[in-house]
Amino acid sequence: MPGRLLPENVPLLSDKPIGAYALTTIICVAAAICRIAIDYFAPDQIVYAMISVFPAVIVSSYLFGIGPGVYAATLCGLAIICHYVPNLGTFVLSYENGVYLIFYIFVVSIDLVLIHSMQRANMRLRNEHVHSLELARRTEVLFNELQHRVGNNLQMIGAVLGLQQVSTTDPAARLALANAGSKLELIGRIQRRLYSSQGEHLDLDNYLRCLVLDMVAAGDRSDVTCHFTLDKDIDLPVDSAIAMALIVAEAVANAVEHGFRHQDGGTIEVGLTEYRGMIEVRIRDNGAGLPDDFDQYSGGSLGIEILRTLASQLHGSIDIAKVSPGTMVILRMPSAVPAREVEELAA
Repeated sequence: MPGRLLPENVPLLSDKPIGAYALTTIICVAAAICRIAIDYFAPDQIVYAMISVFPAVIVSSYLFGIGPGVYAATLCGLAIICHYVPNLGTFVLSYENGVYLIFYIFVVSIDLVLIHSMQRANMRLRNEHVHSLELARRTEVLFNELQHRVGNNLQMIGAVLGLQQVSTTDPAARLALANAGSKLELIGRIQRRLYSSQGEHLDLDNYLRCLVLDMVAAGDRSDVTCHFTLDKDIDLPVDSAIAMALIVAEAVANAVEHGFRHQDGGTIEVGLTEYRGMIEVRIRDNGAGLPDDFDQYSGGSLGIEILRTLASQLHGSIDIAKVSPGTMVILRMPSAVPAREVEELAA
């Protein structure tokens, strides 16, 4: 019940005017009874009578609206007149009582106008709130529908690439189509995990754990073990996390597809730390490692080019080095990435 008396919930009983006026009458009678009860303590003057009935007018107009408020002011005013006018037939007021009565009319008029204005403003706010909730609900529905359509489109394109791969005899073309299909599947998986209608920041530790495990499972390598050293409470805007996820996914995919190609089992270690505004992500495997003549700055495969491009768009750097055993990929980037740069990447 107390919550119903909040400003955004009044006036009450708008659809039951009889009840509102009946309760207003009860409030006015209660005010009159209180005035009679305090006659023993307060001087029997009209000013004290008016002060005793002001709460009844204010409470009635606040709870039930302008109509019951005017009704309460009229009842209380008549009660004052009946009590202090000696001869109702001649309706003669003393000068002092007449001034007090004018003061009463002025004060209750101001009270009624202010309370009515407040309630109209609250009603507009309530209507805007309801409208905003409806817009939010429609946005949620449209966003979910958009996500569903994007997923369907990605699946359709993947199916077309698969059919094209089957009908292609050129080994290089088949490999290119296979790589394109796997990249498309990866983007779809990242998109489903990352995007939400609220646009909130993303907890990177949980997300990276799920992403790496998904990538290993997608490579059909149940013999690959993953170890995680992930700092908690690190977050990024979703748009920035997309680029980071693509980098991590590419590094893990390379480890699964190339590093462990000719060996049974392996280990992938993933680390995540933040220090002085810089985020560092480390992906290390104990696979075959890089060729002896590998140089990450002198061209390289398409995957290396993708990693460098994504890192530069995040205002970060990426290091790819041979370790013993395996390969280490280290991404360093600021924790706050300008949104414009990420939008350019998405475009």
